[in-house]
Amino acid sequence: MKKVLALSLALVMVLTLAACGNNPAPANNDQPSSENPSNGGENISDGDENPSDGNDIMPSDAEIAEAYNSAREALGWFYMSSMPAVDYDFNVESGLFTYDGGESERGPKVNHPTIKTLADLENYLQTLFTDEFVEELLSRDQYFDQGGELHTTDGARGSDITKGEETYEIIKDNELKIIYRVTVEDTDAEYPNPTVIGHTVHDMVYEKIGDKWIFTSFELVR
Repeated sequence: MKKVLALSLALVMVLTLAACGNNPAPANNDQPSSENPSNGGENISDGDENPSDGNDIMPSDAEIAEAYNSAREALGWFYMSSMPAVDYDFNVESGLFTYDGGESERGPKVNHPTIKTLADLENYLQTLFTDEFVEELLSRDQYFDQGGELHTTDGARGSDITKGEETYEIIKDNELKIIYRVTVEDTDAEYPNPTVIGHTVHDMVYEKIGDKWIFTSFELVR
């Protein structure tokens, strides 16, 4: 009887051990996963992606300064001195401006390497200023087409002699707006050594409108 009981207990132990051997090993929860990082971890790319840091749309300081110089020149064509014209003579008796290849009652032909028509001028101005400001400038009728070529009612007022040296500061307000600050000396205009009596600050607003950067606020400083 004792032998039978011992054999029975041995058989039970063998069957129990066999059953335990077929159970899968528990998962190791301490092993890190390559998906869905948690606890503030970064999702590191494999190098194929190039995420933007938000600053790649900003023009460089050199580009901003170049835009300012171009805008100052262009606005000066309306308020300081007209665009360069071809050599011409004005006939007092006939009231005509005469130049090589033509004549005009209103003014001579513009001499510019790329701006040849009023449409060219409008397109160029729209790369610098808002459409509304460009429309305002062109409404002065200072420029006109004749014979398919751009002409100007030639004139100039010159610069403000009370203004002295200029300094510049670029203030990047946000990713879509930049302030180009121009500080100008105010002087007593005494020749030959004018005395600085103050300063005037002008803020030009340079903004990304649509797909281009333009000045939404601009003025001449002298």
